Amino acid sequence: MSGCTKVSEGCANCYAEKMANRLKAMGTKGYEDGFAVMLHPDRLDEPVERRKPTMYFVCSMGDLFHEDVDFAYIDAIWAVMVLAKQHTFQVLTKRPERMRKYLDGAKERIGQCFKDAGYSIAFSFPPPNVWLGVTAENQEQADKRIPILLDTPAAVRFVSVEPMLGAINLDMLITNNIEDRFRTVISSLHGKETLWDTKNLIAENEHTKLDWVIVGGETGAGARQLKYEWVKNILEQCQEAEVPLFFKKWGKLKEEGEDGFIDGVKYRQMPRERD
Repeated sequence: MSGCTKVSEGCANCYAEKMANRLKAMGTKGYEDGFAVMLHPDRLDEPVERRKPTMYFVCSMGDLFHEDVDFAYIDAIWAVMVLAKQHTFQVLTKRPERMRKYLDGAKERIGQCFKDAGYSIAFSFPPPNVWLGVTAENQEQADKRIPILLDTPAAVRFVSVEPMLGAINLDMLITNNIEDRFRTVISSLHGKETLWDTKNLIAENEHTKLDWVIVGGETGAGARQLKYEWVKNILEQCQEAEVPLFFKKWGKLKEEGEDGFIDGVKYRQMPRERD
């Protein structure tokens, strides 16, 4: 599918919207309505037919969990990802609430898809070749979206801090404030959840954590400025927690060096294979 609607500050200069409108102007099939949400069922089988192992960015021109995409269509996409075991699929969303809701009962629905097509296929769930991620461009969205992702079944969970619009502490995700007294804090890099009373630690528990962090600045017309200290700080957080970091680009901050490099060192790390 392709197309989307804006939901937060990170959407302001959406590259996919600009590209979709350009494709519409060129008369490209499937983009007759520009960036309106469109389904492309004729393309569903392409990953199954491709034998060479490939990394797919699913719905790179939209958001798979947009409210206008029916769960039945998402089931069909998920069935393809299950069948195409030779590939790795990255699914990135700004709508983690709907992603979490979708995955309740998803295995049964996908199994029914296979039965309806005349197949009986056993498969593990969540699929090991499907990575789920959320975009978190600032602390506000990190606090909102990452905890929902961490509560979502996935083989690999990742956050895309792109475009990075502010400093983010991935180990201080405040998910609950009660009467300005009690608060719950999640460390998404170390896998800890703590409950605090004012300044006192009340309880600490194990928690799921992120497997991968992506960071990048904004490019193109109207691009907003990335700051070196934001990048350096998130690098230090990842290094301390031993979580791989993939640094994409500096955007407007060209003076800090080559894309992919921080202080002359290349950070294009990928998630570790799970046992």
